[in-house]
Amino acid sequence: MILKMNAVILEIYDKRLLVRDEQTNQDYIVNLKRNRKFNVGDTLVIHYGEAMTLSLPPHISAVRIRKIQNNRKGDANEI
Repeated sequence: MILKMNAVILEIYDKRLLVRDEQTNQDYIVNLKRNRKFNVGDTLVIHYGEAMTLSLPPHISAVRIRKIQNNRKGDANEI
């Protein structure tokens, strides 16, 4: 099953993002397949699998990411 969240980027690492889920205020590390051109503060729609680490913050692997710009959908940045 694929899950989805809207999240804001807090920090950017090589092939990883630290994000905060807008609905729950929970932080997550999102593992990416490759580097993407995102900026701190960008709002994303993240599609991810059910698997999640038990670490704090939990780690998830993105299946697809789309950046939202100005409260509307921006260009799809799929991974």
